Amino acid sequence: MAYFDHRASNGPTEVINGRLEALRRNALGFPSLINYRIRSLLHCCALAL
Repeated sequence: MAYFDHRASNGPTEVINGRLEALRRNALGFPSLINYRIRSLLHCCALAL
């Protein structure tokens, strides 16, 4: 309803939060920080195999 009063949306913020949550879920269960970082980079497409 705030959109109709102020013409502002929190949509972009929610998109970023959703992507961060998906990244966190994808990297769960790895026992070491190195594996966690590699999985995170693969998810973000910053690391190619």
